[in-house]
Amino acid sequence: MTSIYRKLALSNIKQNKKISWPYIIASTILTSLFYIMLSIISNPRIDDLRGAAALKQLLSYGQVIVAIFIFIFLFSTYSFLVKSRSKELGLYAVLGIDKNKIIRILSLETIYIYLSSTGLGILLGMVLDKLAYLFLMKLVEGEVKLGFYISSFAVITTILVFGLIYLLILLSTIIKIKMMSIIGLLKDAQKGEKEPRGNIILSLLALVLIGYGYYQSLIIETPLKAIQEFFFAVLAVIAGTYLFFTVFSVFVLKNLKKNKAVYYKTKNFISISNLLFRIKKNAIGLANICILSAMILVTIGSTTSLYVGVQKSIETSAPRDITVNVHRGSQENYIKLKNEYDKIVKSKGTEMKDVIDLAYTTIVGEKFQDGIKFTQPNIDKLDKILTVIIISLDEYNKNTSSSDSLDDGQILFSDLRNNNVPENFRINQLEYKVKRAEKEIEIPDFNANITDTYFLVVKDQKEIDKIKENYVSSLGEGSTPLKGQIFYGFNLVDASKEDEIIKDIESLETLINTKTDNLGLVEDKDGISLVVTSDSRKDLAASINNLYASFLFLGILISSVFLVSQILIMYYRQLSEGYDDRDKFQIMKKVGLEDKEIKSSIKSQVLLIFFAPLVVATIHVTFAYPIIEKMLKLLSFGNTSTFIYAMLATVAVFIVFYFIIYKTTSRLYYNIVSR
Repeated sequence: MTSIYRKLALSNIKQNKKISWPYIIASTILTSLFYIMLSIISNPRIDDLRGAAALKQLLSYGQVIVAIFIFIFLFSTYSFLVKSRSKELGLYAVLGIDKNKIIRILSLETIYIYLSSTGLGILLGMVLDKLAYLFLMKLVEGEVKLGFYISSFAVITTILVFGLIYLLILLSTIIKIKMMSIIGLLKDAQKGEKEPRGNIILSLLALVLIGYGYYQSLIIETPLKAIQEFFFAVLAVIAGTYLFFTVFSVFVLKNLKKNKAVYYKTKNFISISNLLFRIKKNAIGLANICILSAMILVTIGSTTSLYVGVQKSIETSAPRDITVNVHRGSQENYIKLKNEYDKIVKSKGTEMKDVIDLAYTTIVGEKFQDGIKFTQPNIDKLDKILTVIIISLDEYNKNTSSSDSLDDGQILFSDLRNNNVPENFRINQLEYKVKRAEKEIEIPDFNANITDTYFLVVKDQKEIDKIKENYVSSLGEGSTPLKGQIFYGFNLVDASKEDEIIKDIESLETLINTKTDNLGLVEDKDGISLVVTSDSRKDLAASINNLYASFLFLGILISSVFLVSQILIMYYRQLSEGYDDRDKFQIMKKVGLEDKEIKSSIKSQVLLIFFAPLVVATIHVTFAYPIIEKMLKLLSFGNTSTFIYAMLATVAVFIVFYFIIYKTTSRLYYNIVSR
């Protein structure tokens, strides 16, 4: 008896190949992608990469997201497969096969699908894993280690995770069959999606939710605020998108139906009536396609722009071959330190050039009208946090080769985020007249990428001391006084010596910071002589490149998962609509409509339904641009033009790919309808 059930289960999979085989193929691809992520995470050959720990951590987060998405997708899609076979299962019951036997057959089918898709997926993953490894090494410019690596951890974890997914799918199917009557099984296949009616209140709510998300993206000014508001804006747009397709579109079509001048035309009559039915039944699917499309565009567009614009980020973060930040300490100590750097460079047979030597003071406070108010930063007021970098006029003229002058109570001003220049600027209780700073200072602007950052040039060191005194008096004697910093950077005449020089500089840095140096540095009143941090452009370039490459690699994997899911959703939607519409169009032929009119009607409906999600997704991405662009600045990415071009290229390629899917799946629809 068991062999009969096995044969019947296998026969059902073969006979329903238009439904079951695409599901198995999609599940196989998703399994292989999941395996690849796990294999890369556990691959010891990437441990020697700079930033390997960050790469593996990033992939671990991505793997959790992918696992959750795959579960939701496979679960919901399998429910559609069972629903499409409800009539068949009902006939089994009519023929005397009880529910337990039906459950047994479905259980065997689920097991066969799990075994075949997971087994093939792991094998495919093993093959593609080598290509993925080579691609990753190419991105990070790492050394490729020969050999074929198979991760037992990845194999076992993939088997267990997908086993759990299919077990939950099976339990859900069993519960559904147990609770349904024979009549329910026979009628279930003909039921459409239970969606809200197209009423005006929910239609307005759809527009309000989407509008709220768009508005938040447009008004947010700082990256920190963008992180804080991004989640809520995305949730609002997702909820609004579902309401847009389930309610608003129905509301619009119903109003068109009431318009007799529009509705009572042969082409419009057929199109509007059928579109109303299609959207009511497929609204959730259309919303899913729209959201998946937007996710693919954002993921690929943003990660690609990071990787393509890596050179600009490197130049911003490391304007010289060697950069040093000196915190606190006296001028006497700093001169001793510079002399040591000069000795190190000359000992390697080269010299410094393009030297930057800039003393500055940084204040972090709260925006207050046209100025800054001295307060401790408040995490609840991220959009109010303001960073001000202050230097003396002598430092400015020295580093920009300028000859500017300032009167008492006057400052040079530059907004590192935009070109706004106020007439007056207040630093707590001190007020200054403003002149525009025509030249920029080359310093790494990490702070400028996170908060609003102003660059101020005051008349002299006395004015800086005055600001420091005002800071202490405003926050109280217990507050930490403002300490000056020095940014020191230089290029090398012989750049090939960079590794040797930075190694010696870092050794000196360790000695100074651990107070084991013998330079004769004098301690300040806090017992600190100097605090030094140094970097080389080569090291920073490797770190930034590996970070951006990791994002691109993860973005491609996640987008591949989304894309496979989207293709399967589109395929099933066309298949389902084809069978639903076949009888209707046969009736239209019988009542006298010509084939030309029917085909024209079909084409207009399919085009509208198919491309509506793409159009809405593109609009979503357009409005998401400002908030995403600000979030990328948290990764030291500030190349706006690269981001725009990357997004435009991604949208263009995706439209072409989407059109190919349309042509392929619409052919299936036309073949079914025309039978």
